[in-house]
Amino acid sequence: SALCLVYQFLGNAAGGSIGKRLMGLRVVRRDGLRPGAAAALARTLGYALSTPFCNAGFLLALAHPEGRALDDLLAGTLVVEARPKAESESGLLFFCALLVLVGLFGMAVVGSLSRPTPADGAAVAAAERGLLVLARIEESYKAAHGGYTGSLADLAVASGDPATFQAAMLQIYRPDAIRMEGGAAGYRISAVAKDRRRTRVTVQGPPARVSLR
Repeated sequence: SALCLVYQFLGNAAGGSIGKRLMGLRVVRRDGLRPGAAAALARTLGYALSTPFCNAGFLLALAHPEGRALDDLLAGTLVVEARPKAESESGLLFFCALLVLVGLFGMAVVGSLSRPTPADGAAVAAAERGLLVLARIEESYKAAHGGYTGSLADLAVASGDPATFQAAMLQIYRPDAIRMEGGAAGYRISAVAKDRRRTRVTVQGPPARVSLR
């Protein structure tokens, strides 16, 4: 975020950021001259104040008669066209800007939906705890049979209550994504938690070590 503010300050001081120049726009003072350092700093401050609050400071431009946003009002600047544009060029630029806005909004929505929720965290934590239980059952199975098993059915029997074991597995894990390996030297159990990201959790041992992917 600091680099973004530095970029805005340098762009304001130069009379327009790279994006504004590509759009054929420039930032000027009331007298038409390039903003000085003080105006550039004030405009950057307005940008910093506007962005965290749903870009409310920029939306002021929609209601202001001169199209001035909060950063312009603080700095005493205007955003003007660097040169007159043909109607077709203006339309194309507007369409490109609209595509960028839709893309940014879509990325924000996707980012928000993919962010882990408390329920996701609880699902992954339950999956980790469940693997530790399976690791203890593996140790019991080895004590009785001389080696570890790669069969979930064997663990169900070794648990002493296969019905409760199966119900717990279905509650914690996605049943189609459980992988098991077992032998004389060790075991590896991998399953997918019931969170939105389908986090894969793995335990292997001995000793039991849980990892996420």
